[in-house]
Amino acid sequence: MKNVFYVLILLVYGCSEESHQAFGSDNDPPGKVTITSIENVAGGAIIKFTPPSDEDLLYIIGKYENEKGEKKQVIVSAYIDSLNINGFGKIGIFDVEVSAFDLGNNQSEIEIVEISPLEAPIHEILKSIDGIQDFGGINISYENPSAANVSLNMSVVNDSGELEFKESFYTSQKNS
Repeated sequence: MKNVFYVLILLVYGCSEESHQAFGSDNDPPGKVTITSIENVAGGAIIKFTPPSDEDLLYIIGKYENEKGEKKQVIVSAYIDSLNINGFGKIGIFDVEVSAFDLGNNQSEIEIVEISPLEAPIHEILKSIDGIQDFGGINISYENPSAANVSLNMSVVNDSGELEFKESFYTSQKNS
């Protein structure tokens, strides 16, 4: 019985909580990201920046919400100097929250930037798209002047009269 008592004392007093942190982390948040330029492009923007000079800097993140209210984020390593924000279907003014994180997952002060995406490339493609009957199927032609990466999705009417997804075509060709 005496041995059980000693084991219980050892378990209670022998354990202690230790604080753990990532190797190389200093527990201080990184400095603020300095925005150097914003280039508005079709469907998004390119935000150029100078990252903070902290030794334990891990990545830079840009968080934003598109016109549909979907929350998105773009993350780049500490060695990259720009964020490529994309996925906007409409023209407008949108906020992007840019900040830095270090090895200890400490976040820097947030820098809020406004972007004004230009018209999305899909709108130019939709203006020029044409489909004609071809031997055993359909021949689709379009113009993609910006050579943007796009997905063209084909749907067909099934036997029930409902629209049914059939296939996706991924391309960046200027025309077909």
